[in-house]
Amino acid sequence: MPSTINGQIERITFHNEENGFSILKVKVRGQKGLVKAVGSFMAPTPGQVVKATGEWRNHPVHGEQFAIVQYTTMVPATDAGIEKYLGSGLIKGIGPVMAKRIVKYFGDKTLDIIEKTCDRLTEIEGIGEKRIQMIWRAWTDQKAIREVMVGSKKALAIAVKNNKTVKRYTYLGERLRDLKQPGDGARMDPRSSRG
Repeated sequence: MPSTINGQIERITFHNEENGFSILKVKVRGQKGLVKAVGSFMAPTPGQVVKATGEWRNHPVHGEQFAIVQYTTMVPATDAGIEKYLGSGLIKGIGPVMAKRIVKYFGDKTLDIIEKTCDRLTEIEGIGEKRIQMIWRAWTDQKAIREVMVGSKKALAIAVKNNKTVKRYTYLGERLRDLKQPGDGARMDPRSSRG
């Protein structure tokens, strides 16, 4: 019988870039300890919030685990989650130490600051114009990937279900982003405020 879990990815125990198979440790409210979640997952990141549908299984060697069938992800909303998300290496130019400084200064507004007024990062000691450009470039690249994933959710579900490679999807995603969306009338632009 299908179940749903909501939580934050704490650790990535294993991730196969070829087929997306992942073993994740997820902090789920109401569960003692971390939940082991397994299944095809595109680009998991510590700090990411995930809502997954699947079923609980008891593996003979690895014990209880949640087998993911379908999932959606969101960026984190808590200071701790944002810090873990930014410090995960996802955004070039921000490591764990810099993530801590940024979140300490901007709090839960951090992701909005990066998205809308990235130049404000100069208020943080150790961040200059060159690093801001690096952060902005990495942020817009990640945003473009998220937009492709959301805009092509059906294609992603089919690709993951048919065990197509995540690398191939990422490669195609760059090209999909430039295609006109039905009823959109305009090309998607990663710098737009949509998304």
